[in-house]
Amino acid sequence: MHSLVGVLLKDAPEEKLDTEVTVYPIKLIYPGNQSRVYYLTTAKQRDEWVAAIKKVIGYNNLQDYYKLGKALGKGKFGLVKEAIHIKTGKTVAVKIIQKE
Repeated sequence: MHSLVGVLLKDAPEEKLDTEVTVYPIKLIYPGNQSRVYYLTTAKQRDEWVAAIKKVIGYNNLQDYYKLGKALGKGKFGLVKEAIHIKTGKTVAVKIIQKE
């Protein structure tokens, strides 16, 4: 059993173990930079687990709230894109900055 306080969820691509078996991983990064990868047998199972984990840890993503559109500009620290709020339809500019 693990506490999910401070846990980050990382996307991981599907993996082929051999010609017939494909697994669908979920990578969780715990505080202290320790990570665990959990494997599921179907993409549907993975998507259900990801949704449940996101709900528990309070995970929010920009794409959960906005539909990103065309690029408006690029600067030294990031990219500015047009975005439309999914619920209200309001158009805004969003600056996307790499955390690194």
